[in-house]
Amino acid sequence: MGLRPPRGSKSLGALLFVHFVLVTLLRARHALAEGCEPVRLEYQAHESCPDSDAFLRAILLRTSRVRPARERMREPARTFHVVITLDARERVRGAFWVTAAQNAEQMSSPRTVESNSCAEVFDALTMFAALSVDPGANAHEQAPGTSAQPTGAPQADQPHVGATDPRTRSAHSSPRVRSERTPAREFSLATGFDLGSMSAGTAKPVLATEPFLETRWQRAIRTGIDLSPTLRVALSTFGGDSSPKAVGYAQLRWTNGRLDACPLALVAVTQLRLRPCLSFSGGVLNASARGIAQPASRHVPWWTLGGALRAEWNPGAFSIELTAGLEMPLQRSQLYFEPSTDVYRPPVAFERITLGGIYHFL
Repeated sequence: MGLRPPRGSKSLGALLFVHFVLVTLLRARHALAEGCEPVRLEYQAHESCPDSDAFLRAILLRTSRVRPARERMREPARTFHVVITLDARERVRGAFWVTAAQNAEQMSSPRTVESNSCAEVFDALTMFAALSVDPGANAHEQAPGTSAQPTGAPQADQPHVGATDPRTRSAHSSPRVRSERTPAREFSLATGFDLGSMSAGTAKPVLATEPFLETRWQRAIRTGIDLSPTLRVALSTFGGDSSPKAVGYAQLRWTNGRLDACPLALVAVTQLRLRPCLSFSGGVLNASARGIAQPASRHVPWWTLGGALRAEWNPGAFSIELTAGLEMPLQRSQLYFEPSTDVYRPPVAFERITLGGIYHFL
């Protein structure tokens, strides 16, 4: 009695259902985070003071109602401006002001502070930043023994009229200034779908479909190398027929789960990234005999290691990717018709090229 052929369409339906459930759960988590106000940071500080990453971390210690704006999505956000300088008397001076999301010329009144210690000025400015978003922010994260003295403290959200722009003042305060703009890394969750061709040693190249979920941690930089760890979990299904023999052929169907790890990205231009990736996959190869008197099916465990180069174009929340890679089976089990007619043997490496779309929802 012959066994039924593998049901590829139902396998794909199950993969898409699992993908839908995971996306729904992650979108629910994203909705919980929407209560946080997105902000950008323009940061200039004397070289002896902490950097902008430390400033953002200090704000998050005071309040949970703020998060970095998503630069990749060009998310509208208010901008925090921070300037810390050292004057001729070795006194540290700091200024903080806010510009509106839609109009950079709409600026709040600056809040200023000075002290003998950069740490004290830094603490006071992080407090100003946290309070501008959350009036109930924790004001006790300031370092003990602080003696910073505010020199002017108008409300941060009141419009500033007729005062000297602190950005102009700071240009003459000290030549030793570190300037940074939104250098913080962004955590991102994304989902997408790849469609492509796989060379699997079958009679014809096979069509591969692959829904996936991805998480990454990257910076919004213009060019250079970004250490941006990216992990992707993908589900794939593809299949085809073996080369026909005199006695028949085999119908083949692979169903796999794959984990891709991409440790860094080469940023060619602002929106184009090239990522080298390593991959590991596991699943099952289902082979069904066709064209013979007593057909049978076999299920073979399937494991591969591989690598790929991925090109991503990220103009916003939606992006496009092109991936080319190789996958090498860890075990090349040979299939045959009894007594000794070879039917299929996997090649040393599978060639894969796919085109896909990604939606970044967090």
